[in-house]
Amino acid sequence: MKATVEASQLNKVTGAEEAVAAGKTDVACSMLADFLGQVADYRAAGKLTAAQATELTTEGTWIRAVLGC
Repeated sequence: MKATVEASQLNKVTGAEEAVAAGKTDVACSMLADFLGQVADYRAAGKLTAAQATELTTEGTWIRAVLGC
């Protein structure tokens, strides 16, 4: 299960990174919002610890702020 969580999160972050590189900030912002929603869902389902969810949420929120989302 852990590998599935990691792969899913990595796919969202990689997709956002590619969108930024292509100049599609709005797409990246949307993907990062999806990422943050998924983090919350995984935390609620017990697939992430509170500490893991907090770290991922902090980082995702910071990236969105830098992008101006």
